[in-house]
Amino acid sequence: MIEAYTVREFGNHEGGTVLRRASSEAPGPGLRAALQTMEKARRARVQPGRDHKAVVAWNGLAVSGLAVAGRLLSEAGWVRLARDCAEVLVSWEDRLPRTVGGRHEGVLQDHAWLAEGLLDLHAATLESRWLDQALRVAAAMTEGFEHEGRWYRTRPDSDIALRQLDLDDGAMPSGAGRALEVLRRLEALGWGPAKGLVERSLHTLGERVGGLRGACLASVAARSAVPQVEIVLSGELEALHPLAAVAWPDWRPQAVLAAVGEQDLAAFAGRAPRPDGPRAYVCQDSACSLPARSPESLREALEAL
Repeated sequence: MIEAYTVREFGNHEGGTVLRRASSEAPGPGLRAALQTMEKARRARVQPGRDHKAVVAWNGLAVSGLAVAGRLLSEAGWVRLARDCAEVLVSWEDRLPRTVGGRHEGVLQDHAWLAEGLLDLHAATLESRWLDQALRVAAAMTEGFEHEGRWYRTRPDSDIALRQLDLDDGAMPSGAGRALEVLRRLEALGWGPAKGLVERSLHTLGERVGGLRGACLASVAARSAVPQVEIVLSGELEALHPLAAVAWPDWRPQAVLAAVGEQDLAAFAGRAPRPDGPRAYVCQDSACSLPARSPESLREALEAL
């Protein structure tokens, strides 16, 4: 046991010993018996406290990461994990909570990070319900946390006396930065409440855009300054997969990928599914190519951007 876990008289951490396995080989019978004895003794000790809360914002980031990585790397299992997580996060009624099943209402980060995760999940699955939920969260976000181009951490009717702006990146991205990225994408799809809000906010925030603590805001400003790309797919969900397979592996940070549903979005107007097969519409700053009806023609349209 001593050799297997490099135990030394002088210890290896602040006078004590943190057990570290010296080899990756499977333990032999003697070592297995010693480990069982040690595990039995450890179970008899008072266990350390554990934090069981599920913060909506953090899980929203997880949904986004799993959905994007799963889409780009063709890892269907990661997308399924994102879907399973999102199923839990969208089960709220009146106001989005800070933690799943919690009593306290969510802050700007909870709304922004969850909305972004839901948009990424929609792009990875093309399932209309995730776009519905993203719009629901985005509506609550813009109504509750934005005022004259400024983005606050809490709602005006919060029990916190002083409302603070949520502009600076730290260990996590700022709520304002992710909120504006969500709105940039929704504005590209023609969601009415998002129209002009990103530009007004960036203008209002001015010098806060950029620098070490304003990277998220700077990223939104940079993406807003280049031609926006919308890739809109229309058709039955299963029939869309050959077209989606062309768009899914590409990392286009300025592009928005969506499938036509019943949402009130300008990008979906006149593009309802047709009985003669699926279509893909590729637009750049609202100037669209002819509808692509095959993976090859969609690939050509994307390469022409």
